[in-house]
Formats: sequence, C-alpha cells, structure tokens
Amino acid sequence: LDIQFSAEDSQVTVGASTMQGDLHVALAARNRALPLGAWGSLSVVGFTIGGGFSEIARYYGLACDWVTSADIVLSDGSLVTIKRGDDLLWHLRGGGGGVGVIVSLTFGLIPHVPHLVSCSGTWSSGAATEILRWWGNHKLNTTMAYL
Repeated sequence: LDIQFSAEDSQVTVGASTMQGDLHVALAARNRALPLGAWGSLSVVGFTIGGGFSEIARYYGLACDWVTSADIVLSDGSLVTIKRGDDLLWHLRGGGGGVGVIVSLTFGLIPHVPHLVSCSGTWSSGAATEILRWWGNHKLNTTMAYL
C-alpha cells in the first residue's frame, strides 16, 4: 500500500498499485475526497488515466482533473517527474498511455468533505428512461463515494 499525504493533507501521492478502495478509506480518515470510482479493487492510476468519470464527477469533475504531477519511467529507462503545465501530463490526464510506465500520481484533494453516503439502487429496464431523465435534471447537493 503506497499512499503518502502532504503535511497539510492538501495533496496525496499514490503508487501505481494503489487500489481505489484503499485510497477511499485513507481519504475518509482525513476528511478529504477525490472523485474516484465505485470499484474498490480497481487501480487508482488505471481509473485516472482513463479519464476517471465517477459518481461525483458532476460536482467535482473527473479524477484526471485533480492530478498535479506524475512520476513515470520513459521508454529509454529514465525516471521523470512531470508537473501541471507539461504537455506529457496533459497526455496522461485522459489521453491514454504509450509514453511510459506510471510509477505514481499526485492529486490535489477536495478539502473538508461534510459527509459521505454510500447507496445503490436497482430498477427494471423499463424505468431507465424516466430515471435517467430525472437524474439529468437534478444537481444533488451531496457528495457520494462508493467503496
């Protein structure tokens, strides 16, 4: 488990093998959050470089929007740190892979999350149109995270 918080808990750096469920738990202990997915056994890095669309994306944006830097091993074997403003970081933030191996990502954090609620629901396929229309017309003032 490779999760390191900055001294003031405003950023977190996660290793390539960190799972979303582990990071959710660590963030909740510090009253912080990221727009991560509901799949606890999925890698944070894999989820993020795919864009990172989560249940709270309507309110907080995509997981890739919160990336501030990345450590990667390039094809020539060199280890580089790329930061916000670098073209390579822009590529990693949803542009896909193929440029190297990501060793870690650093994220800015959502501060002072008031509370987290987890729930799920099941509906018949016939109700899907009505439910999606309702969901699209309502911006909820809550933050939802799933483990």
